[in-house]
Amino acid sequence: MATLILTVVIWWLYQRNVASRADILMELIAPESVVVGQPIEYILRIKNQGNFALSNAELMFEFPRHAQPIEPAQDIVRQGLEQDIYPGQEQQFTFQARVFGQEEEVLTAKARLDYQIEGLRVYYSADTSATTSIAEVPLTLEFSLPQTAAPDQDFQFSLNYFSALDETLENVGIRFAATRGFELKESSPAGTDEAGEWQIPFLVSQDGGRIRLTGQAGADVPEVVLSAQLGVWTDQGFVPIKRISRKLEVSEAPLRLSMQINGSFDYVANPGDSLHYQIYFRNITERPLENQFLTIYLKGDYFDLDSLRVTQGTYQPGHDSILWDWRVIPELRFLDRDEEGQVDFWIDLKDDWPIRSLSPQVEIEVEVGSMRNVFATKINSQLYLTQQVYAGSEFFTDQGPIPLQLSQTTSYTVFWELTNTYNAVDDIWVAIDLPPETMFADYIFPVEEYQNLTLQDDGRRLVWSVGRLEPEQQAILAFQLVVQPQSLEALESPLIGPAEGRGRDLWSNQILSFGALEVREVSQMPEESPFN
Repeated sequence: MATLILTVVIWWLYQRNVASRADILMELIAPESVVVGQPIEYILRIKNQGNFALSNAELMFEFPRHAQPIEPAQDIVRQGLEQDIYPGQEQQFTFQARVFGQEEEVLTAKARLDYQIEGLRVYYSADTSATTSIAEVPLTLEFSLPQTAAPDQDFQFSLNYFSALDETLENVGIRFAATRGFELKESSPAGTDEAGEWQIPFLVSQDGGRIRLTGQAGADVPEVVLSAQLGVWTDQGFVPIKRISRKLEVSEAPLRLSMQINGSFDYVANPGDSLHYQIYFRNITERPLENQFLTIYLKGDYFDLDSLRVTQGTYQPGHDSILWDWRVIPELRFLDRDEEGQVDFWIDLKDDWPIRSLSPQVEIEVEVGSMRNVFATKINSQLYLTQQVYAGSEFFTDQGPIPLQLSQTTSYTVFWELTNTYNAVDDIWVAIDLPPETMFADYIFPVEEYQNLTLQDDGRRLVWSVGRLEPEQQAILAFQLVVQPQSLEALESPLIGPAEGRGRDLWSNQILSFGALEVREVSQMPEESPFN
């Protein structure tokens, strides 16, 4: 009898459990597809369609893998329901996140409700899920590299990236890898401690960049495969969003190409330079080369194409390229073993360009038959020094006659404004030789720069150690001079002589020189004081 009663009770509880599960509606609503990196919203609906209240309920929501939850910022959300869900009652919950992954990847979000039936101690569960596919990854990641590489010889190539997302991506990473036989020699920017990895804190909409690399392929492999990934760093690690790969054939090139600019194989350019390119090609095979075309592609926005001058070649504006025909160039028509030919052209660099073009360089891509070589030339930053003289009481208390008068004391303020442009520059200093009978008055602005000022040559030379300036960064210094002319030489001297300065460009590793002319007259203080 006891066994029979227990069997009936278990059967009744089981039937009640089954009925209760069927009477709970759980629906997770999510978009069918999404653009990577954009915020999406998950809506969870829970409705009690049974006859008993659901009590002590706890909800668990699990975001898809590689999602970045917006609020709350955790991958799995657990929360207890403060109130019972009575028959016919519905509750709704919203969860937001940015989802990441590769194109066509399917992402699954899950939800589960643990609850008790009113009057029973046993816990029951109901669950649901929703899938969303990544329909679009509006990011560009591509290699710019030659089709072939000569074994055991350095060659240059680049990895370009661009974001067409409406949202800014944070914690972006780029990874580079290659198959056996390839060695990555150097890159710019240098990247992290991990070889072939770069961190980009922010990648804003409609912006991108370029990683310039130098590599070498060994002679023991017929080809190497270069690959790269662009992704984001989340709490779960690195999440690839875009992947690319390219094969690179390793073979002896029929020609050895070299380039000179203005007579130098290691030329570093300055904005506004006039460049004379000389491209040399030498036959390094055992047989003659015949009927070749040579094409040069001008890459980047730094060239002033209106200044282009070409000898024996034809400019093709639609491709920004120059073509030399074997019917015009004898060395392209027939180039015997170990013979060399040459083509050349002249072009100017623009004086300036948008400041966002950091670490600039000009590139030309030389194509002869199936050969493609890229030659890159770095461009220096520019440092501009403005030197002016003010008098009055704008900042220091200046007094005395200007123009200067014999035996009368005059004090005035010299203002320096130093502006950097494209590349980070370090070890910057500015120096000035003080005019005759003129002394440094020991007043400066900003006062923090006092530790960076030194007087040399018995107080006759003032040196300002600026240190490092980032691209588009400025530094200012104001200091007071005092003079009491006792000679005609002092009376006729400029208020301040010419200034000179130096700095080391961290991109080109070149020493940059700059300066400012002497000043004989006092400038009118602008409406917006430079001391602000």
